[in-house]
Amino acid sequence: MTVFFSIFLILGVVVLVIQIPKVVRAWEAQSWPQVDCFIASSAVRSETVQDKHGSHTVYLPQILFRYSFAGHRYLSSRYDLLRGSMSQGSAQDIIDSMPPRTKTVCYVNPLDSRDAVLSRSYLAGASAAILIPGIFALIGADGLLFALRSARSRHAKEITRHMAGGAEGPRQLKAVSSLVVRFMAEVIAVMIANGVTAILVCAAVAHWNHTEPAVLLVVIGVALVAVDLLLLYGVFNSFRAVMGPRIHLGLEHYPPSPHRPTKLHWQFNGPYQRVTQLKIGLACFDVAANLPVAMGLRGAKPISATDLFETSNPAEIATGRCNVQIPVAAPPGPGRQIVWAVQIEGETSRGPEIRQAFPIRTAGFETHETVPA
Repeated sequence: MTVFFSIFLILGVVVLVIQIPKVVRAWEAQSWPQVDCFIASSAVRSETVQDKHGSHTVYLPQILFRYSFAGHRYLSSRYDLLRGSMSQGSAQDIIDSMPPRTKTVCYVNPLDSRDAVLSRSYLAGASAAILIPGIFALIGADGLLFALRSARSRHAKEITRHMAGGAEGPRQLKAVSSLVVRFMAEVIAVMIANGVTAILVCAAVAHWNHTEPAVLLVVIGVALVAVDLLLLYGVFNSFRAVMGPRIHLGLEHYPPSPHRPTKLHWQFNGPYQRVTQLKIGLACFDVAANLPVAMGLRGAKPISATDLFETSNPAEIATGRCNVQIPVAAPPGPGRQIVWAVQIEGETSRGPEIRQAFPIRTAGFETHETVPA
């Protein structure tokens, strides 16, 4: 996880370093003085470029204009700050708006009178160019910090367990899926999907005025926009879950066994007043032995379930405890393992409902290995 978020951070920072000077220049250009200029010539220039998809033609507005600044006369051919290619139709529209032998206005850099442009509308594009890498860098930094903190916390727990000599005792349970990790994963998925959608939309717009419209790109782009909206809805719900009430569970004696009952205690953090109904149960799952427990429980259906506690009392919802005793389960099949999990279900007045599972390791048999003949 540390390597994964480090890549996000490095890529975001590298792109920011490249794009920030362009944004600064775009901001500075907004204050450049406006002067009159004369269009000497204008035409659409086409260039054939080669890439991995073959050769294709790009178009640029070629405009030569004269202007005077601080008592000196200058000649320039820069249309905008970007100097990027565009579709033939867009380039032709610009040329049509600035025919030869007409007067218009240009914007001159007061620090360098030879630096002048006819359009300084790149600010929005430049700002967007640092927004996406900025989000990448932010997610990478937050994820890296979270991973380092998690590693430090696990190291501290290992030291504590080692100092205790591996003795059994109280243990805080960990949910199958972390709300924070799920939120970050969905944010990353949205960013990737938005990037792909933006590329397809830009490609469709660039080819819109060609003799063969990019209908397939448009259809795929519309489908991806719909997917993006669904992902954004998921991110919104995940964010509400992270900012909403979160429950913490612990067992007084760990690991539990069928012959030794223990007590389960819980406590809500955050706005627990939103929880109107709390239900706690114990479920048994039969999952593959070669999978991690958290992965095996995702989407699995329990083979048995027992209700432990249910209440709508706000005081009992905020914090409480109940008895837990692991029933005697049948031995698992070949290559399978028996996993017990505490299931939490909570109804809320606002925000998404609470649905979480906390696996627990029991002191009895859990797996059955296949013995070769």
